[in-house]
Amino acid sequence: RQMCIRDSVYTGIDIFGRNTFGGGGFQTYKALEVIQKAKTSVALFAPSWTYENIAPYNHFIWEKFEEKFWLGTDFIEIMKTTPWSFSSEVAWVSVPCENRIPENKNSETFKTITPSPGYRSKSIDLSTIFATEKIDIDLNEQPLIEVNLWFRAVDIGDAHYSLKISLKKEDNNCLFQYTTGDIKATKEWKELNVTLSNYGKGIKYIDWEESGNYVIVDDPQLVITLTKQSQCIADFIVQRECPITLPFTSTFHTGIQHGHYRKGQVVKHGDFSNLSLQDVQRYCDFTIRHNLHRVKENYYTVYEGGSSLQITATITKKKPVYRFTLFSNISVEFKSGLYLEYAVKTGSKNIHLGFVITALNSSVFLLESWDVKDKDIVVPDNTVVHGDWTKYTFFLDGKLLNNIVAISGLLYQVDDNQKELLHCFR
Repeated sequence: RQMCIRDSVYTGIDIFGRNTFGGGGFQTYKALEVIQKAKTSVALFAPSWTYENIAPYNHFIWEKFEEKFWLGTDFIEIMKTTPWSFSSEVAWVSVPCENRIPENKNSETFKTITPSPGYRSKSIDLSTIFATEKIDIDLNEQPLIEVNLWFRAVDIGDAHYSLKISLKKEDNNCLFQYTTGDIKATKEWKELNVTLSNYGKGIKYIDWEESGNYVIVDDPQLVITLTKQSQCIADFIVQRECPITLPFTSTFHTGIQHGHYRKGQVVKHGDFSNLSLQDVQRYCDFTIRHNLHRVKENYYTVYEGGSSLQITATITKKKPVYRFTLFSNISVEFKSGLYLEYAVKTGSKNIHLGFVITALNSSVFLLESWDVKDKDIVVPDNTVVHGDWTKYTFFLDGKLLNNIVAISGLLYQVDDNQKELLHCFR
């Protein structure tokens, strides 16, 4: 009875830190430690602090602060640590009054109105930055590097834009290179969002080179996700059963979107927010949250609705499989059979997405690309291509398993030794 009464008592924490033990913000965990010892429930007031107080005009950076606040995933923004080099004094002109969001006084906005491409670049020394900021990070672990910027055409001329990012070792040999190629810009703002991973060990420099004519580029960001985790709210969250009943569908929509999509094509532009329209979200195992940032929502590369899940992982011959949990502690019963569908867009033709369907006493693997026959392997019944997206349909026989308790995802690379790869799955 005493425990039930304590559960009904909610101890409040103001995330803005007003008259709050610990100071709120990223120190919220300090109050949670005390509340946990008192064994009461907790109510968080104004968790929009990450948006309102830190990053109200930059959704990309706001999402980083959200991950840090809830999951303890820390990061460093390194774009403004190194000055620009320009091909000429008139190649790029600073135009802070022409940025995408006028209220954002901290954005860095440049434009070029020359008929021939104007070039600008910077070479960022990571070891110097981390030493200056006193950040302990092992660059051989290949931390995620994310790029984000917006660009559009000015009102005159034929507008083009291109970006090249080179990741280099100490001897200046190139580990990895990403390029957009030549992009024709329009008068509507367009976002460029890129995640770099699996680029090799020994990175020291990041070279940023871009060119454009008759374009405006707004608020370029270069973010490195740190491998070291901070204490956070996730340390105190109690996992609950995931409610799933048939028929079931989820686009993992969070209630926030920057456009509405159908079959991979945007059909409605504009920001939208309605938390009552959230889909069932994926299960997060906070005991291994150091990998949670590798599976996250993407609001700009979407198949259906307003968001999708983006999985970023390092796939090598030594580590050919990356496994992640979608739903756990569920109970889905069926007798005759079950159809399962998903749509996927991969950054490499050699990388494939599969799923592990786990029942009480057995598991089956839904694999979009597989040659070796096995009783536990289910291949697609139907495949449909929509642009860069491929939708797969699987039929799961009720004789194989009929009470699903968990669903996990597999990111894998098919090679000649599929039997050994199947062993990695299991």
